Amino acid sequence: MRHIAVSCFRSDFKVVANFFVQKRKHKDYIPDDPTEIKHVDEVLKLLQVMTGDERYQTIFQKEKGVHSMCDVAERLEKMGMEIGKNTGIHEEKIRVYKKLLEKGFSEQEAQEITELQETRGM
Repeated sequence: MRHIAVSCFRSDFKVVANFFVQKRKHKDYIPDDPTEIKHVDEVLKLLQVMTGDERYQTIFQKEKGVHSMCDVAERLEKMGMEIGKNTGIHEEKIRVYKKLLEKGFSEQEAQEITELQETRGM
C-alpha cells in the first residue's frame, strides 16, 4: 500500500487530509492547523460525514468566525464546556429535588422549585 504525503494536497483538502492523518496518529488530537479554510461549509460537512460527529454540523450552522481548524477546535472546546456546565446544573437540580423530597415536599412542589421537567425514575 502506497502512502501519499499530505504535502501533495492543495487548498482545503490539505487541511482535511492533515486532520485525518493527525487523528489516526493521536486519538485525542485537537485540530491546530492555522491554514485558512476557503470553503468552510464544505469542509465542516465533510468532517461531520467522515467522523460521524454531529458537532461539526452545529459549527456549520454557526459558521461565522470560522476560518481555520484552530477556530473549529475552539468551537468544539466551547461546546464541550457548555455541555459540561449544563450537565452539572442538571445534576445539582436532581440533588436538590431529592433533598426536598427527603424534607417532606411533594413531588410536584419539588419539581416546581427545581424547575425539573421530567422526574420519573429519580
